[in-house]
Amino acid sequence: MTEGSGPTTARRLLALAAERPRAIATLEKRHGIWHPVTWADHAARVREAASGLATLGVGRGDRVAVIADNGPAWRIAELAAHCLGAAVVGIDPASTDEAVLRALDLGEARVAVAGDEAAVDQLARIAGRLAAPPHVVAWSAWSELIAAGRRDADARPGWLDGEIAAGSAEEVAVLCAASETDESGRARLTHRELFALAAQLQRVDPSGGRREVALVVAMPMAWIGEQMTSVAYALAHGTTVAFPEDAATTHADLREIGPDLVLGPPRLWEALRATVERRIADAGWLGRRTLAWALGVGAAVAEHRARGASPGPRLAAAHRIADALALGAVRDQLGLSRTRRGYATGAPPPEVARFFHAIGVELVAVEAAR
Repeated sequence: MTEGSGPTTARRLLALAAERPRAIATLEKRHGIWHPVTWADHAARVREAASGLATLGVGRGDRVAVIADNGPAWRIAELAAHCLGAAVVGIDPASTDEAVLRALDLGEARVAVAGDEAAVDQLARIAGRLAAPPHVVAWSAWSELIAAGRRDADARPGWLDGEIAAGSAEEVAVLCAASETDESGRARLTHRELFALAAQLQRVDPSGGRREVALVVAMPMAWIGEQMTSVAYALAHGTTVAFPEDAATTHADLREIGPDLVLGPPRLWEALRATVERRIADAGWLGRRTLAWALGVGAAVAEHRARGASPGPRLAAAHRIADALALGAVRDQLGLSRTRRGYATGAPPPEVARFFHAIGVELVAVEAAR
């Protein structure tokens, strides 16, 4: 296997670190503050983690399970495994013991990275039911793994670059759940297939892969949709990925980041619409009437566009007024001022889709992006 065998996530990461070292790779919110990490720093952290995983015997063809909430540490662990030619078995931390057992049995993981004590306890609880229990590494012990990796890397200069260069685009990169609610099986995606998903998303997304796009992670990275966006798409286009501090802060984080691309389950879009409905209920008579009129105009324009027709001069003029008076403000309140197309991981209720189309955000079921 040679470096000319096609793209891998590890090689793409190193290319971004070399081409755009000071550009922002990730934004992580901790204690209410966004912390940026450049591509150069992100790559350095991945290399350290890869060296650490190597001290546990992880190598080409192995599997590394990750059971954790979304965050930069997940992507670091995943890309570190890829540097070594290993694949990642993604597991949602909300999974039942039986689902975790199936995932570990299917993936035959050598190492399991646990995001918190609950995950550590769960892995300990089911260890006796596994033919070959994985070595468990908790986030809390990550610094010790990194330190061991640094010592090993110092003793073998250049070895990791050789491993990365030897990677093949045909190697399995991830074993991920096909949907958020069905973890009974795992989709096996090679590096080539992962980047192919990103290319399909780009073809239908109006952002066109602009480098300054910011994604907000709204799905478990154990699911194929988040792998497509937060890993493959982000690496393919040098896209910044913003990781909310907590699922409960996602709405506020959307407003602060104002991303071009948002992927989330139908419940995320339903919740966003509900926030607008609550504000409408609290508004005065004039505000309610104005927004109702603006939404009606926006819906009419959306219907014309869905038929491939252009709104007439009167409707177009009314739409400009509606957007200036209300629709633009609604998008801004939701953090969607730069979002022209949103993605739902399942078919959203018709009334939810109509609402977003009316405010100028085309909401598409993720299947349309595949």
